[in-house]
Amino acid sequence: MARNRPSTQVIFVHCAATKRHQDVGITTIDGWHRDRGIFSPRGPSGYHLVIRRSGVVELGRDLPSLGAHVLGYNDESIGICLVGGINRDMEPEDNFEPAQKVSLEAWLRALLLVYPDALIAPHYAVSTKACPSFDVWAWQRETFGHDDELRFLKWNAERER
Repeated sequence: MARNRPSTQVIFVHCAATKRHQDVGITTIDGWHRDRGIFSPRGPSGYHLVIRRSGVVELGRDLPSLGAHVLGYNDESIGICLVGGINRDMEPEDNFEPAQKVSLEAWLRALLLVYPDALIAPHYAVSTKACPSFDVWAWQRETFGHDDELRFLKWNAERER
């Protein structure tokens, strides 16, 4: 039986690590995750939301359910994945369409209404990966007028004690 998250402390921003011309969606990402043994009856993929190149948002796992997107943090976080994030040489690249960033902003604002104490963080804050291939906190400052970097670092340091 699938479990719900006991709390939502963080909304992690990810990328699919796909090239600019690739417009994959939740079905493809779910296949990648199933190939790695990530499956839940609560919805496809380990992410809660996937933002396609057009800005269309596809639902993955039910929002209250445990995700499978950041090892060690899934029981307290939501995962949003933007399609894109690498160049032809398989290196990180901020190749996201403006419509994707508009959708990301809209969904983050909506999620913060439901989870007002949640922090926004990039996957790279807790991983050696460059994911999501752009400076989430700089984007958050520009878009929201503030960022959660210091609050996240403090929260994460306290969490690891």
